[in-house]
Amino acid sequence: MRLFADLFHDLDSLTKTNERIDRLVRYFQEAPGQDSIWVCWFLSGNRIKGAIKTGELRTFLSDRTGLPLWLVEECHQRVGDLAETVSLLAGGCDTSDGCSLNQVIRNRLMPLKEMDGEGRRSSLFELWDALATGEMLPFHKLLTGGFRMGMSKGNLCKALGRFAQEEPAVIAQRIAGDWSCDDTTFEQIVDPADSGKELLRKPYPFCLASPLQEEVSTLGSAEDWQV
Repeated sequence: MRLFADLFHDLDSLTKTNERIDRLVRYFQEAPGQDSIWVCWFLSGNRIKGAIKTGELRTFLSDRTGLPLWLVEECHQRVGDLAETVSLLAGGCDTSDGCSLNQVIRNRLMPLKEMDGEGRRSSLFELWDALATGEMLPFHKLLTGGFRMGMSKGNLCKALGRFAQEEPAVIAQRIAGDWSCDDTTFEQIVDPADSGKELLRKPYPFCLASPLQEEVSTLGSAEDWQV
């Protein structure tokens, strides 16, 4: 989680596109594939939904801090972002517990959806005692579904292309359509075993469908086309 937290804060502070791409490439060089695939998934516009309701999170924060709920809500209004409000008030510790991004998401964040209220409360209290201060904000951004890192999908493809020494358009084709971190690995994106067959199974991005200007007969025999 520390590598991801460092990436989150660095991308938030950088203003130049090339610097952000360079930083993302460095993350891919340092992080394990199981973590990198989650970053690709999030930067492709996906979110983990339904882990916790905002009202419930504010109530848990009130219980944790001893502040009345109305004061927590006032803090939220003043800060303007619930994830940041929780990160500022809930605490965090000086050192990380060493869990990877993949472990935090699969073992701590996603199970919240299946728990009852008391289970979510206990799990969050444990998390607030385990996460380092610098990890609090990125974690709660993932938790609340408000995750943004200032990187477009196009720039993600550029970073992956540079890392894999591949054309960004080829990378874009590999991550086109619906996919999840359960059925796709980082290695399949940057170094697929059979890239030719893999590409044929997915639509090529950025190519809009256009109406045919001529008669259908001008296309020739259907046997000459690959569908």
